[in-house]
Amino acid sequence: MSRMRVRPACISGTLRSAASRARDAAERIERYVVVARASDQREAGARRLAFAIARVSAAVGLIEHAAWAEDQHDPGAPDATRFTERWVARDLASGLG
Repeated sequence: MSRMRVRPACISGTLRSAASRARDAAERIERYVVVARASDQREAGARRLAFAIARVSAAVGLIEHAAWAEDQHDPGAPDATRFTERWVARDLASGLG
């Protein structure tokens, strides 16, 4: 999970912070999967895990879009960045420890 689809050098400081939060959440997900080896643990946490993966995936898409918008000098870039910041402000891997 440590691979990033957006190169850090291509994104602004604000988006770099968002990317860092998404990467941290992805690492928490990875640790959870490694630790939750017992089938009863995995079954009980499957829904939380699925939602955490979905939140991180959405964050990556938002970061990529905002970075693209900035790179293209799109007039909507500030909005895209603001929406991205708002999304990643939440606990993307909530419930996974």
